[in-house]
Amino acid sequence: KAMEKDRSMRYPNATEFADDLRRFLDGRPIKARPTSIGVKLWRRVQQHRIATAAIAGSLVVALLVGGVLLATSLKKSGQVNAVLRSAEQHFQNGELGIAAGEYQRVQGMDPDNTAAREGLAKVMERQELIKEKLAQAATLVRTNPEEAARICESILALDRRNSAATTGLENAKRAKSDK
Repeated sequence: KAMEKDRSMRYPNATEFADDLRRFLDGRPIKARPTSIGVKLWRRVQQHRIATAAIAGSLVVALLVGGVLLATSLKKSGQVNAVLRSAEQHFQNGELGIAAGEYQRVQGMDPDNTAAREGLAKVMERQELIKEKLAQAATLVRTNPEEAARICESILALDRRNSAATTGLENAKRAKSDK
């Protein structure tokens, strides 16, 4: 404290300095304290103003860029989640073509999206099942039109817009009425 550069931080007079020395020699607490980290930091800033300004400016720019990137990422994530919800809703409603398109749209936005990949796999699996059932209904339409109609109705429950199942159902009903 006696050698501080800033006069306001020094002992105001020699008497107080002597009192502090006596306290030290007597083993009592002294008034002088080590320079705080804040004061040391402030002194460094004052000594290196240009470097400090450059660092502060760089930090501000980095924070701004990081904020923009985070906001963009969150917005994209929100869009991806909305399209995924839409795709799942279409899948549940038996609109496989629309669901497949939505899952593909998500893959375009986020190629590594596992939910989109799994969703497309579900759609393709269901389409394979429908293809098998359509083949089965086609073989039954002449011999057992009621069963063919039931199969086509079950296909339409899985994919409401399946034109082959609609045509198969109409053919089964015609074949049933022709019997």
